[in-house]
Amino acid sequence: MKHFNFYLKKLEFCNLVKKVIKMEKEVKLKEKCSECFSTIKEINKNKISLPNIATDAIVIKKNREFQNCNKLEKDMISILLIERKNNPYKNALAFPGGFVDYNENPEEGCLRELLEEACIKGFNSKIFTMKSDPKRDPRKHVVSFIYSVEVTEDSVPEAADDALSARFYDLYEVFIKGNSAFAFDHWEILNDFIKKELNLIINI
Repeated sequence: MKHFNFYLKKLEFCNLVKKVIKMEKEVKLKEKCSECFSTIKEINKNKISLPNIATDAIVIKKNREFQNCNKLEKDMISILLIERKNNPYKNALAFPGGFVDYNENPEEGCLRELLEEACIKGFNSKIFTMKSDPKRDPRKHVVSFIYSVEVTEDSVPEAADDALSARFYDLYEVFIKGNSAFAFDHWEILNDFIKKELNLIINI
């Protein structure tokens, strides 16, 4: 048997043909793209750095004693936040969220991360905004899709995964803490959400 006729198949992303392809590995350990026939060395030479995709969940609910009120005020609302377990921004407040898995819709990733970090099942998720500033995350360029997500009134968060704590905070309490208590650009996102989606102006 000739060596070059014996192959082991595996999947890789070829930057030259711009898609996932089968890499053919010969016994001689020389790997090449099955479409453009470039070697691993040639592919890596042309490697392109791409942003990472993340997603975050904004979860608010009206405090129980105000359920029957039609008018919305700052002291009637609670918002779900986690305390980050790891760096960057260890111990800072943030929305439940994380990186989107390969072949995963960002909306599905948002609900998955909410369940993983706060043990709450969300529904009726709607895109609120997208943040893409290359400097918003000190680790690398991260593009984040932010969704508003509904949960049941009796939902009780429990910290898990990358969350040190997870609970609903009174909105007024959050604003007393201020920008310095938040990770990444989540303070800015929260302010935008309150103004655009809740039509509230909060002065401390």
